[in-house]
Amino acid sequence: MNFKNFTFDIYKNAINIYLENAYPNGIKEKSFCYNNINKFKNAKSLSDILSILEESIISYDNSIKKKKYSIQLGSEKYPFLKLVLLEANDQNDYGFLIDRHTEYLALLDLSSSYEEEKKIKDYSRKLKYKIEEEFEKNNIPTYREIIKKETEKLLQIYTNKKIESNKIRVLIVDDDKDNLNLLKLNLELLGYTVNTASNGEEAVNIVHHDINNIMILDLMMPEMNGFDVIKSISKKIPILVLTALTDETSKNNCIKYGAKDVLSKPVEINIIDKILKKILMK
Repeated sequence: MNFKNFTFDIYKNAINIYLENAYPNGIKEKSFCYNNINKFKNAKSLSDILSILEESIISYDNSIKKKKYSIQLGSEKYPFLKLVLLEANDQNDYGFLIDRHTEYLALLDLSSSYEEEKKIKDYSRKLKYKIEEEFEKNNIPTYREIIKKETEKLLQIYTNKKIESNKIRVLIVDDDKDNLNLLKLNLELLGYTVNTASNGEEAVNIVHHDINNIMILDLMMPEMNGFDVIKSISKKIPILVLTALTDETSKNNCIKYGAKDVLSKPVEINIIDKILKKILMK
């Protein structure tokens, strides 16, 4: 949906659905995000809503820039959850998503709280999907809906197009089925041969038993996360990280553990293509 078409009612409905699912037992005044929640609940106009949202830009090499509007609203068990309105690759097409923002968690298995925080990651992941499903049921534009529509378009092109292989085998690792399917189709249309894995353990097993030239890896996955995958197999296969995490600590850790480059979602397929070939040329 065009950004200008997001009305006051759409924002309010999205916020109410978010809060009903994130705080099933009610919002307490001592909640970490109480002030942000209160601002939304007291908003009387579209300008009130827009003044609350934090605007930022996602870009790679300052080439293509995507706008992101977000606000930290948290949940009963996890304070860092965010409501996000994100621009898609088709400029000015926006949809809501839930950002788990789990870079605040100890993602490495060296942490003493690692097992407990794995439970929080699982909780936040399930809550994300639940809220986004409720958005779709209530006709609230979602970023996931944009991904699904783009995938359908590419499927029609893929069915009717003769594709010449570039002889490069790519392993995509992502627990989000919609993101994985869209990226797979995009790469196949460019001539790549694509294998997929939905979690870290599966990816490590594939690398040990199959031949792939390069890996595209998401970081936020259940059980074995992307950081541990990098530490485990970066010497066996070059890794390009494609993640929703945007903090510098996470990016620096990826490079430190052996990844060749890090891209923040969303990113144009031509940039991914360019980086893949650049990595393989080295």
